[in-house]
Amino acid sequence: MTTLYTLYPYRQAYDEPLPNLQGRSKKKLRPVIEFDGRVFVAHFEGRPNRYFGATSQEAQNNLQAGGQ
Repeated sequence: MTTLYTLYPYRQAYDEPLPNLQGRSKKKLRPVIEFDGRVFVAHFEGRPNRYFGATSQEAQNNLQAGGQ
């Protein structure tokens, strides 16, 4: 879809809008939930942040709440 912009009076230019990219790949983030013997640890594959929970579901909820 092209957008019409007016640069100067009586001059018009057509421009293609750029996609809204922020430098990350478009690959889907995959959640990983592991049990370390005491608590469940959840993180997105390839990301450094870790989220903890007493159960697998609680760790996943913490990941969804703070991981995006």
